[in-house]
Amino acid sequence: MSDYSRINDQKWLTSNCAFALKILKEGNAAKEQKSNYAENYRFFQATIERFLNEYPSFFSYLPTRILNNCILLPIEAESQNTALRIFSTLNDRGKPLSDADIFKSQFYKKDGYRLLKNEDTFENLIVLADFWNDVSVQNVERFSERILRRLFVLNYAPNGMWTFFVSVYFMANKDENNLLSEDEFYDFLNRITAFIWTYAVTNPGVNALRTPVYAEMVNIVNGLPVEFSDFRFDAATVENMFNNFSFNNSRPITKSMLTWWAFNELNQCLLSLDTTYEIEHIFARSRQDKEKSLSSDKRLEMLGNKALLEKRINIRASDYRFEDKARYYQGFTNNRNQRKEGTQIQELITFADTKSDFQEADINERNNRIMTGFLKFLEENNLIK
Repeated sequence: MSDYSRINDQKWLTSNCAFALKILKEGNAAKEQKSNYAENYRFFQATIERFLNEYPSFFSYLPTRILNNCILLPIEAESQNTALRIFSTLNDRGKPLSDADIFKSQFYKKDGYRLLKNEDTFENLIVLADFWNDVSVQNVERFSERILRRLFVLNYAPNGMWTFFVSVYFMANKDENNLLSEDEFYDFLNRITAFIWTYAVTNPGVNALRTPVYAEMVNIVNGLPVEFSDFRFDAATVENMFNNFSFNNSRPITKSMLTWWAFNELNQCLLSLDTTYEIEHIFARSRQDKEKSLSSDKRLEMLGNKALLEKRINIRASDYRFEDKARYYQGFTNNRNQRKEGTQIQELITFADTKSDFQEADINERNNRIMTGFLKFLEENNLIK
């Protein structure tokens, strides 16, 4: 890093400190000020004013309450290295750090800021940012449709670890034009999808995933293929755990599995990342409440009874009758001659076109197809022992 860059960084830090002090001294943060300092100040200002308006007789106790229950602990650090060490120590005992926080902390202190002083670092960051921008806008000039389909599925991963994984892969394997080999990248995306999805069920929690993923990141940097050779799964164990896993809507892996399954349809078109998708119960909860035709309420929460569905349609398609749901899946013209577009989830369109009802036997059969399909997906990606 040049002396000029260091001077600019110091100016930036000094300017921000002065900005914060200015707000505190003047007691005002104008609406056009968009910094975190201003946002936080306005939040506390509005909260205090609301308290004053709602509980005027208690307002005099507020300062005393704050002074008696809050502790301000000033810490003076001799250097930035010391400040980072204090930051890491405090956070070890408080709110868990994200992976990004951990990486940034390590970058700052590693070899006397060697990485940040490297002239290529910021150029690499720009290249990486361009790559992720093209992912977010689904750039068809950079990526084929099959790659974009895999990236769409990963966008619904049960955690964000995949983004670090893909970033390392991209930086290690890009060519002189910042492009990746189509076939190799496609295989990589499939393999990490299969692994991350399975690990979310067999070893839940992002912390558990760090061990195998970090090991494969090292392999990528060293020019070795991503194989997860030390973490492959036993087929019988996976099948048993998936069959006994509760895929309720509050678990991110539920939507992950449904997204993966939606793209198992060969005719499934690429979906927009800007569209909000929710989880649809094909056999409606309200239908079970009225008919009690399922042998158990647990059938409602099986993957075989769930699918991705656009939020705009899911709100309307909650009726308990399948024939009404089918109408919304297909799209229709209302009494005012307005066209209501149907879903883009191909499997639901097929159901609407070919089925007159969706009952317990359909739930069980579809659930078995999803489980069998996913085990085959693991085998195809060489993740079974």
